[in-house]
Amino acid sequence: MKKNIHPVDLLVGNNLKRLRHLLNLSQEQVSAGLGITFQQIQKYEKGINRISASRLYEMAKLFGVTVADFFQGADDFETQAAPHHISAEATRVARDYDKISNTRSKQAIHNMIKAVAESPQDSDSPAE
Repeated sequence: MKKNIHPVDLLVGNNLKRLRHLLNLSQEQVSAGLGITFQQIQKYEKGINRISASRLYEMAKLFGVTVADFFQGADDFETQAAPHHISAEATRVARDYDKISNTRSKQAIHNMIKAVAESPQDSDSPAE
């Protein structure tokens, strides 16, 4: 029997994974810091197991963030059915983007990404 995963549990799990990637931490490093198994971290990230309030507090302290950071995107539930998953690659790109200090460069990069994202995508074949 398949367990239904509540959208908030999935959101918190996705944010756990996003924050872990932002900090360049492995599941093993996080689990060691919390005194649990890396398999438990996997279950948390997939939303299979719910994270208790005390565990969420411990994670926030370990990551140097607030508990609220794990609920980022929760306000969007009224307008979307499920949280949008952000890939590890997108997280790395965002981290690098944040290192850019030049506002014009940032705007140019944003405009380029937006144009590519909104253009029709045929395949992964090389551009002509």
